[in-house]
Amino acid sequence: MNTYLIEFMSAIMGSAEMIEQARKTSIAAAIGSTKAVVKSELMRLYYSDANIMDGAARYFAERQKYNEEIFGDFIAILEEVMEIGGELNFPVHWMIMSSFPHFNIINDSDIDIGMLFDLTEERLAMITDLLHSHGFVYKCRTPTRGLPGADAYRFEKIIKGIEVEIKARDRRATAAICGLHYHMDNRLNDAEYMFWTYHKMLLKNAAKESKACARAYHEFKTILYNYYLPESSVFMFE
Repeated sequence: MNTYLIEFMSAIMGSAEMIEQARKTSIAAAIGSTKAVVKSELMRLYYSDANIMDGAARYFAERQKYNEEIFGDFIAILEEVMEIGGELNFPVHWMIMSSFPHFNIINDSDIDIGMLFDLTEERLAMITDLLHSHGFVYKCRTPTRGLPGADAYRFEKIIKGIEVEIKARDRRATAAICGLHYHMDNRLNDAEYMFWTYHKMLLKNAAKESKACARAYHEFKTILYNYYLPESSVFMFE
């Protein structure tokens, strides 16, 4: 592991501790702390190392070519999944909630798709049966602290060699999360996508080496999403 990555991981863990302390005051303070430490610590390290920036630019260009190669499969998967909703007797809204095509890394892409509807127990049972009939396997229920009713019911299937995860969620309760994904998919510039994608690749590869590296990778992803939350947010990712 090179010196830069060691310093970057150390900055992540130190930042995570600062953010957690700020969270004891308020969510707004914690989000403000996240924005501050990303700019003063993580981006400072990155922009002070020309070799790392060159490496990030090369990787980003390679990743863009990779995305072009798998884009056809991506569209085919979306079409296949969205057809499933037509078998229901109530409206379903679909939204990409995935790292692809902006934050994914080469040869390690999955697709997360939000299946949004007015949730009731009866409708959730219908969706569960329908997804099972199409080969999806129910994995777990994931809560989002601070957003009552925004739990994600997660179903997975491998399609064209790509892991596809459908997250069935209540449409209204999930509005803030949908807003965040829309912002991250449409309002960032290439320099931001490059910064986050390159470090995601470095840290995910390092995460295979030790529990400490895996923890740093988890904290990095948490910081990424919380960095783009407005300070008026009523929730944070953990």
